Amino acid sequence: MVTLPDEGPFFEKRVAEHFVRAGMNKDSLEHLCKAARLLEAAGLWREAAETWHQASILYGILDDTTGRGNCLAEAAKCLGAAGDFDEANEFGNYACRLIQEFGKPHAVGYVCIMMGYMLGQHDPDAAIDWYRKGLKVVDLDDANHGILLGNLISTLLEAERMDEAENTLREAQRWSAGREEQDLGNLRVMIPIGLGLIAFRRRNWKLARVHFEEALTLADSSKRQWA
Repeated sequence: MVTLPDEGPFFEKRVAEHFVRAGMNKDSLEHLCKAARLLEAAGLWREAAETWHQASILYGILDDTTGRGNCLAEAAKCLGAAGDFDEANEFGNYACRLIQEFGKPHAVGYVCIMMGYMLGQHDPDAAIDWYRKGLKVVDLDDANHGILLGNLISTLLEAERMDEAENTLREAQRWSAGREEQDLGNLRVMIPIGLGLIAFRRRNWKLARVHFEEALTLADSSKRQWA
């Protein structure tokens, strides 16, 4: 579809600028955020990141720390998509700091999950650091805690950091104890699979088989429950 002069992300940014000049920052934010989404949809990631950053500044003027942190997190996501991982890290860290200061550990967990996933293929060590940062902040009863544990385990295994992976798997076992199956998601099956992979790498074939059979049993049980 051909973009007309009165539509599209750049039109939305021009409208936002008019509202800023008029001192109508809240109205400007609506158009800036819309422009950022349209730029993302067009694959213009750096332009989208710049627009989210502009929106974060307006949220700061309005003394809205949550909105500012969310926009910085969006900017970090866009910078990662553009391949600028160092700057994405900076924005992600700043977003986490703001959101944590405002007392929103769940939102911090979300940012850490997003950053870790984004960096996983490019820099596994950085992804591991992000998941661990989230685990230090997120409440134990938060579903994001389980997601962070699962992502950390997967990344440690892929990085062949087996001792750390084993320690994290044991931590996940302790965290999982007594929790409902629907709260655990894939972590329930991931734990015996991870332990089985570690045993296999250590040539403990018998123990690996025990863990893999446990994983199969749990997977079959889950299938029957949801059938």
